[in-house]
Amino acid sequence: MKNFKNKELVNIIIHIIAWGLFLSSPLMFSSFTDRQISFAQYVVFVGAPLSQIIVFYLNYFVLVNNLLFKRRVALFILSNILLVALVNLFQSFWMEIFGALLSVAKESGGRYGGPPPMSFIILKDLLMVSFIAALSAAIKVTANLYKTENERRELEKEKSEAELLNLKNQLNPHFLFNTLNNIYSLIAINPTMAQASVHGLSNLLRYILYDNNDEKIPLSKELNFMRSYIDLMSLRMHESVKLNVRIEEPEYTVTIAPLLFMTLTENAFKHGICSTEKSEISIDIHTEMSSDSRVSVICEITNSYFPKSDTDRSGSGIGLENLRKRLSLIYPGSHTLTYGVVEEMFVARLVINT
Repeated sequence: MKNFKNKELVNIIIHIIAWGLFLSSPLMFSSFTDRQISFAQYVVFVGAPLSQIIVFYLNYFVLVNNLLFKRRVALFILSNILLVALVNLFQSFWMEIFGALLSVAKESGGRYGGPPPMSFIILKDLLMVSFIAALSAAIKVTANLYKTENERRELEKEKSEAELLNLKNQLNPHFLFNTLNNIYSLIAINPTMAQASVHGLSNLLRYILYDNNDEKIPLSKELNFMRSYIDLMSLRMHESVKLNVRIEEPEYTVTIAPLLFMTLTENAFKHGICSTEKSEISIDIHTEMSSDSRVSVICEITNSYFPKSDTDRSGSGIGLENLRKRLSLIYPGSHTLTYGVVEEMFVARLVINT
């Protein structure tokens, strides 16, 4: 609201300065010549700008808003024709009342070969007033289009922010549900490990609920969270699972949207481990400097592929769908996400250009 008021004040000042310069132009130009303009001559001159001001602001504040914007184009054109005619008549009366038109014309005509015909003067004034009417409508329409575009962008931004918040709210319960399942499985197998898991979960929940509310956070902070998350997820793994983790400390100071890597990591543990077969999970998160001097954050995850059955709702794909939506909202055109089965291994690769 404050910015809107400031813009309105700037517009008012611009209008005042523009018309002030226009009205004072005869006085300014006369100071550069030997001829001094008389008061009567100036009064005759002022009639035209006053007429143009009337036409300009009647269009700007009344006719465009009430007729043109409401698609009453014919009435808008007719109203302007009538307005231009009335204003032109006003200018003629103005010059006659002050009786200075002929004297001004004779002064200039004595030097240049006679005054111009009255019909020429009237036509000139008529064209000028018509131009002012068209200019006023054009400025108003352009300003309205600019305002509408700004409002549309603000609505899109608010919609994106609301959708992003909704996706994060969906993500957090999804993460909690899967982690509690892991802890539930550990209680009967190893109570001590289950206690450690509860402690680790409390730290992760603190991060999710309180520490990641900013739109972007330092990458180092997100990587610390991922290390803790992987430690928690790996507590229930059996000996036949081979886990390789490489999470490098970032070489560059960058920020990133939180919780983007967790979905891919969660899927690796969910779909990459089988209790009856050897399994493998490889997680690699690092940064690289791209050719255009932008820092790319790369997350590559490879895991054994044990797809869930149709009756297993844990494989519903909510996480990946949310991740795609979040990336399209936060990093439009600045990310690549690919995943699929390659030689019986599921490979996912996420590249974010910060």
